[in-house]
Amino acid sequence: FVISKGSNEKWYVAISYTYDETNIQNEIDGNGIVGIDMGIKTLMQLSTGESVINMKVLNKNKLALKRYQRKMFRRRIGSSKYKRVKKQFKKKNSYVANLRTDFIQKATTEIIRKNIFIAIEDLNVKGMMKNHNLASAIADCGLGLIRRVLEYKALKYGTLIVKVDRWFPSSKKCSGCGTVKEYLSLSEREYVCEKCGLVLDRDTNAAINILAEALF
Repeated sequence: FVISKGSNEKWYVAISYTYDETNIQNEIDGNGIVGIDMGIKTLMQLSTGESVINMKVLNKNKLALKRYQRKMFRRRIGSSKYKRVKKQFKKKNSYVANLRTDFIQKATTEIIRKNIFIAIEDLNVKGMMKNHNLASAIADCGLGLIRRVLEYKALKYGTLIVKVDRWFPSSKKCSGCGTVKEYLSLSEREYVCEKCGLVLDRDTNAAINILAEALF
């Protein structure tokens, strides 16, 4: 085991152990295949129509974090009051991070256990974070964490994960007839195909396309 001290001034113990493969097989609930479209409002939209809604834990605790930051700004750096407020800020920040991680861990475990094949987009999260208008919302989603967790759990459960090219037009393509729209605004939450008449939730349509692209 390894004992370490985190940035939030708490101590952590990491224990490694050998996991019986028989137990892993008992935890697998199904042998489905699924495509996942990740986003800000809906954290994960599955090709099956199921959704994992974004908890927005950072957004819900933003005011409290800003209050601690303002208090630190009014204190003299290095003073006992400054250190106390800084400790409270770190504790709150750690609480937000732990809430997000716990939620993502539970959601991804359920998906991994039900499916033997998962298709996801190869998102450039670092590049997306450069958009200052969306950086905070993207950080609140934990998109990079979702991908990392899915990948290491896939190794544990024997699930195959296939990444679809980030430039693949999953949102603009009709999952019914394959027609690709030239333009699709972010405000359009339903995909309406003028050619075949398909009307489907925008994110579900994208998830179906991601799965189809990964399979074929």
